[in-house]
Amino acid sequence: MTEPTTYVEPGEQLPDETGKAYAAFRAYLEAGPGRSVVKVAAECNKSASLLHRWSSRHRWQARVEAWDAAMRRTYDEELREARRESARRHLRVAREALRKVEERLNGLDAADLSPSDLTRLWDVAAKIERDVLGEPHRVTISGPEGGPIPVTDVATLDDEARRDRLAALRREIDTRLEEARAAAEPLSPPTTTGAAHTHREDTWPCR
Repeated sequence: MTEPTTYVEPGEQLPDETGKAYAAFRAYLEAGPGRSVVKVAAECNKSASLLHRWSSRHRWQARVEAWDAAMRRTYDEELREARRESARRHLRVAREALRKVEERLNGLDAADLSPSDLTRLWDVAAKIERDVLGEPHRVTISGPEGGPIPVTDVATLDDEARRDRLAALRREIDTRLEEARAAAEPLSPPTTTGAAHTHREDTWPCR
């Protein structure tokens, strides 16, 4: 009856591999993509023919290919986790910044703001809301039945008239944003799975 084959990790020593042969294999393994038996033979002060025999007997090429593939998988997973962590960190910073802005805004009295201040504040808030909802930044607004909208030269208005005009524009934009939200599909937050893997490589000098 044939004995079951024991699985050995690509970088580990095989049961029938001597210490010297394994040291040479580790030197070959850790030489990287440009590795060659001839170079390792020179570094280990051994004949190339001997290392070629070890390479064939102990399947060096198959083992280094499996090793390289495992390293690529580890690197890819670590890169994905780094990106996820970066996104989480940016989200935390953004939320904290928004919280501080909200605290500041709650302490503002609209009566103390000039019409130009209110206009800029509204523009920034509307842009952020459109970004969150995935709405276009440019919206074409028309009058009744697609007709033109009467344009008022605000430069000719006094402060009270400008505030009234701004309030009317706010109501109009709020109405259109509510219509857009009602027509939009609900957003689903992305989910993330997986954890980073770490790997420690030891240097194996030829002996």
